[in-house]
Amino acid sequence: KMLAKQVNYYNLLFESSLNEIYIFNGDTLKFIDANKGALKNIGYTLSEIKALTHMDITPEHSHELIRGELASLQKKPQKKINIIATHQRKDGSSYPVEAHIGLIDEESNSYIALVHDISEREDSFKAITESAQKLTEITNSVHDAIVMVDEAGRIIFWNTGAGNVFGFPASYAYNENVFGLLFPKTKRKYYQRCFNAFTRSDNSAIFNRSLEISALKKQQQIIDVELSLSSLQSGDQRYIIGVFRDICKRKVMEQKLLQLGLAVEQSPESIVITDLQGNIEY
Repeated sequence: KMLAKQVNYYNLLFESSLNEIYIFNGDTLKFIDANKGALKNIGYTLSEIKALTHMDITPEHSHELIRGELASLQKKPQKKINIIATHQRKDGSSYPVEAHIGLIDEESNSYIALVHDISEREDSFKAITESAQKLTEITNSVHDAIVMVDEAGRIIFWNTGAGNVFGFPASYAYNENVFGLLFPKTKRKYYQRCFNAFTRSDNSAIFNRSLEISALKKQQQIIDVELSLSSLQSGDQRYIIGVFRDICKRKVMEQKLLQLGLAVEQSPESIVITDLQGNIEY
């Protein structure tokens, strides 16, 4: 009775599983059984699937490839192999799958394949990849430097603008410590303390402002930049995003305007400045 109950229990699990389950012979590679979920998705009846081999529904796999994988299971029966493949339905349509294959009976050389339809996962991955490509295109079209670092200060994103502002290509900047790469030695400890405070803070007001600081270009050239900070939370990891704008030209212009203003104020002559309509502005 106990054995009958266990058999009934396993049969119930086999048929009620949402995943596709196939049992096949390792010598002929023909299917011995398949559950309802597999038959529904693949489109064959049980009698039809029993007349097929693994390669009939996975044309991309050769006999040699499958037998090579199964040979590794025969050496280590407790081992499982994972395969990403494409299943072909009876109607000719196809879908991506992830299969977990294990040896279930050494005497009859029988194997079980637990197959998961990963169409939604693949579609999501494709959508994420396309979004990432669009984001990269957008950030690379911006003249400002956009730099993202993790909580350790390692650079994980570096747009084209960052290469133009600082002179380092992305291949060089990735995984570099942002403080060692972009900040003068005399300011690094101070900026490091500020960074640590930023990563620990939940106060978004810290990030909603611009700072004028000194930064390093390639060959240790110091430049004036305007820095805006924001943060991004992904799971347990927090990332800091810095947008750097080169303001060297603006600072030079401001200095010239200041000097001109002082010259005007100190001039013994009467100076009047009007707009095009003759309205006095100074």
